[in-house]
Amino acid sequence: MIKTLLIESQCLPVISVVQEMWQYNSVSIEVCENYQKRSFRNKIILAGAQGRTPFSIPLMKGKHQQQPIQEVQISYDEDWPRSFHRLLQTNYGSAPYFHHYIDSLMNIINARNQYLLDLNLTLLSWVIQILELSINISMTTTYVSNIKNHVIEDRRNFYNVSWVSKLDNVPVYNQVYEDINGFLPNLSILDMIMCCGPESSTLLT
Repeated sequence: MIKTLLIESQCLPVISVVQEMWQYNSVSIEVCENYQKRSFRNKIILAGAQGRTPFSIPLMKGKHQQQPIQEVQISYDEDWPRSFHRLLQTNYGSAPYFHHYIDSLMNIINARNQYLLDLNLTLLSWVIQILELSINISMTTTYVSNIKNHVIEDRRNFYNVSWVSKLDNVPVYNQVYEDINGFLPNLSILDMIMCCGPESSTLLT
């Protein structure tokens, strides 16, 4: 029996999430939920000279909490794609695979998606393609609050920004600022991609 992992939409998710996706192969993204603040839905955790460096995709002003995720819009009042590119250049310019992937990544960012969900799904497809992962992605058609069966593993809202860095069952690899910070576990999968490239898929198994 093939079990399906059910998880919320995340923006370039942390390594543990991609690692879990790889274990299940069949993944369903919850697109019928309501947006929740302080989550990985619009937050990316990178590494810099000062340690863990969060970057949040800015959203249109308003009450996002409990707004349907499909209606949450990205704000471009400030040129955050340019700021994001500068951050990546500063943090990962010396990473082994930065120049391999930065252009295709920024092509997605610079497309200026209107909706957060669309951006997240496009970035997830990019990750899967880069790592050549055999993952079947689907999207929910309705929201079910309590799922009690042996076919679906419900991990919605399981990964929390406040404690995810404490998970110790993640692969160890060479990071750009490891000589300064030591190894920083469970950053965005983007960190692993920039540092390890195609080898990332091997590390995830």
